[in-house]
Amino acid sequence: MKDALISDTPLSSQLKAISPDLKIYTRSSPSFASLRAVHVLNHLSQLLLVCRPTTEDQVSQIISFCVSSKINFTVRAGGHDDSGRSCVQDSLVIDAREMDSIMIHQDRTSVVVGGGTLSHNLRHFLDSHGLMATTGVCKTVGVVNWAAVGGYGPFNGLFGLGVDQILAARLVDAKGRIIEANEEVLWAIRGGGGNFGVI
Repeated sequence: MKDALISDTPLSSQLKAISPDLKIYTRSSPSFASLRAVHVLNHLSQLLLVCRPTTEDQVSQIISFCVSSKINFTVRAGGHDDSGRSCVQDSLVIDAREMDSIMIHQDRTSVVVGGGTLSHNLRHFLDSHGLMATTGVCKTVGVVNWAAVGGYGPFNGLFGLGVDQILAARLVDAKGRIIEANEEVLWAIRGGGGNFGVI
């Protein structure tokens, strides 16, 4: 948070007015280069801002603002995408990595993970409780999108695909509404990933 908003821009000021506690990093912020880094070769896109929400309400506020202001935005957790879809020129990036929460269900058969949870964080957390789940081979991949677009990994033979492990989901839709995925939306995100909202 120290270097968030070293230099305000009209865009960042408008976002701050809507969500005062939102962490916003501009091109002048010392951490901007490291925050925009992704696992894509030849990534040269110039981003407008990087926002790091910590709550789903903040995600909702960002999306509502971007849609009403006609600002392109992308979403990332681990930043692994050969196509570089989280790095669009002159876009705002919703960096979900601080939404990294894991909660074990009382019956110890399932967990609730935040949208920014990375694979190695889930593995370490479950291991500390004597549990495990199917994950991918790369530790810095975001768990949610990995699972939602298929979920291939070394434990598929034991537990099935990541996509088959999705029991429920909360997402922010294109209008900025926070919704619980009904049966139809849940079916859609199992394989369709984040095309139906920010999970």
